[in-house]
Amino acid sequence: MAKNKEKKSFQIAGLMVSVIARFCSFLPLRAAHAIGSGLGLLFYYLPNKTKRITLFNIQHCFTDHCSSEHQQLLKKTLKETGKTLTEMGAMWYWSNKKLLKHTHFEGEELLNNTIEPSKKAAIILCPHLGCWEIVNLAICSKTHLTSLYRPQRIKMLDRIMLAARQRSGGTLVPTSNSGVRSLYKALQSQQLVGLLPDQDPGEGKGIYAPFFGIPTNTMSLAGRLITQTKPQVLLVYGVRLTKGRGYKVIIKQAPEQILIADQDRIAMIINNLIETSVREIPEQYQWTYKRFKYQPDGSNFYADMDTSNQRGRS
Repeated sequence: MAKNKEKKSFQIAGLMVSVIARFCSFLPLRAAHAIGSGLGLLFYYLPNKTKRITLFNIQHCFTDHCSSEHQQLLKKTLKETGKTLTEMGAMWYWSNKKLLKHTHFEGEELLNNTIEPSKKAAIILCPHLGCWEIVNLAICSKTHLTSLYRPQRIKMLDRIMLAARQRSGGTLVPTSNSGVRSLYKALQSQQLVGLLPDQDPGEGKGIYAPFFGIPTNTMSLAGRLITQTKPQVLLVYGVRLTKGRGYKVIIKQAPEQILIADQDRIAMIINNLIETSVREIPEQYQWTYKRFKYQPDGSNFYADMDTSNQRGRS
């Protein structure tokens, strides 16, 4: 009974998201973002789980901030989260050409160096910062990209999202042994592969490395790929510009020592690289995600979330 109820709730949520996205696809990006910002304000003023998780993460990652600063960042973050939802209309239904008109690069020469004068193997690390969907399109507009893809729990959204990502021209491979082999093959063929480096790999499946001073379960796959293939490593994320002006895809070079480090050190370097970028635009990071759930001692970081949040806005 409980499983059927959960399945039905996912179906309803999927239908709502798809309807909102489809409606917003007919709007200019500025209007879609304005609607998203409004939805975010609703999440800020109404009690909800997303708000509690976001505030809890912010409180623990910005311990040098006061309560009012936490609230300001919470409000900004939820507004950006709303934009993430409403901009899906553009990501899923707009043509590649139309989307690229709203996109420009910073650090484009770093990407070009992996393509010309001869192709070089490279790993694209794309954290959940800004609009990560635009990164796939931006990279694929210049060269081929092989990326891992984890199916969404909501089947309706999975079909739409998969079709949109495939439209960009890249190759999507499953998060399985066969998918990992495809990544190795792509790198050995001097191609680019894409990873989401801040996605929790699951209990007992990662390496613990600090992120905002908190031990964080970090994927080991990036470290294995780097130590075995010695590719170029780039951090890429899509900053959402104000007033619906589009996106700035920022490309950064990882420190050179990442190529000679062991896997534990690589995880630390990657998390530090992500943290540095997040601090530049903290409101556009996915603070709604339980990034710190699994701790080295086996405890659940969010076990006392409700108690902690009684000190914040309800």
